Amino acid sequence: MEIIVKITKKDLADLFPDNRLNLEELAEEAAEVIQAKSKVCRFGLQDTFNNSLDPDQTNQEKLEAEIGHFLAVVDVLVATNVLRYDRLEDAKPKKWLKMRMWQKYNGTKEREGL
Repeated sequence: MEIIVKITKKDLADLFPDNRLNLEELAEEAAEVIQAKSKVCRFGLQDTFNNSLDPDQTNQEKLEAEIGHFLAVVDVLVATNVLRYDRLEDAKPKKWLKMRMWQKYNGTKEREGL
């Protein structure tokens, strides 16, 4: 089932005015992304995540969901002016360069299931 929600920046800011709580939520979601990533690295993308809510969910699907949750909180932090979208976008190419340099230095290794 696909749910499409159209919400404005002002709506987000009105719904989530407590930035202390929003930042705590960001940390919680970051931890959940890390946990889902660890499952992918240990068991592969297509292994099913031990999840009582959705036992057929693969590790890939769980990782995608957790990253989506993280990005949703980032959207709230942009809407409440804690973060600036332009600065987030400016940071991406810098990270890509660092990642590329690191991968060249360490060599890329294929892992089974990734």
